[in-house]
Amino acid sequence: MGASKKFEGDFFEEFAVSFRKPYEKIHNKLLEHEIHGGLRLNEMDALFCVTEVHSKEAIDELVSIAGEI
Repeated sequence: MGASKKFEGDFFEEFAVSFRKPYEKIHNKLLEHEIHGGLRLNEMDALFCVTEVHSKEAIDELVSIAGEI
């Protein structure tokens, strides 16, 4: 997909992701599918939050769509 965790180490629910392409493009593509992506931190990074209310299928869909960019 061209993304990686921005920081090493454990996390609870929130984690930062660094993308190889501008996050705005990825975020806009997610919105086309009615998926609200992470909070933009800067041009290439975003903060995501995943909890027990997010199904594996929903997470897999987000990853798949983001990988299309």
